Amino acid sequence: MVVLEEVSDEKAIQDLAALVDGCTYVDHRGKLTAIFKMYREIFFRVILGFMLCILVVSTIRAGFIKALAGTFFSALSIGTALFVLLLSGFEVNLFSELGLIVLLGIGINYNIFMSSSKLEVTSVIAIFTALATTLMTIGILIFSSVDAIKCFAICLVTGIICAFILSAYMPKNKITNDEV
Repeated sequence: MVVLEEVSDEKAIQDLAALVDGCTYVDHRGKLTAIFKMYREIFFRVILGFMLCILVVSTIRAGFIKALAGTFFSALSIGTALFVLLLSGFEVNLFSELGLIVLLGIGINYNIFMSSSKLEVTSVIAIFTALATTLMTIGILIFSSVDAIKCFAICLVTGIICAFILSAYMPKNKITNDEV
């Protein structure tokens, strides 16, 4: 087995390997790239599927207008995270898409809590504390030397900040007589 580095003419190497009996050229990097591309496409479909499910379940739970607002805010948070990722000089990869899936769940939680009609001071303190600890723990990952971890952290931190800010604008649930 001979490991080749920085191959510039893959076709010529394949032709050369075909001339020798028992010799084959295996492109591990190309195979991994194809596998990661396949999973990126799958995760993108999963994100779209989750957003559709969130829209349907939220429509049943809170009505179409609130569901549409929550789904729009989640999509805007994901878009902001991707924009900042690209602005930072990175491309969308498998790990950034995993971060977007986590972001979608966190953003929906913020929307649910902030749209509550009975938002007490202790609840707001708990939400701010959860936000602060999440940003501190994931924010440290931005300083990683591994690009995959850095992309994950950039998507999550910027998306969480955006989701938190947008959740303050969620339409509030109306208080019924039973809740008073």
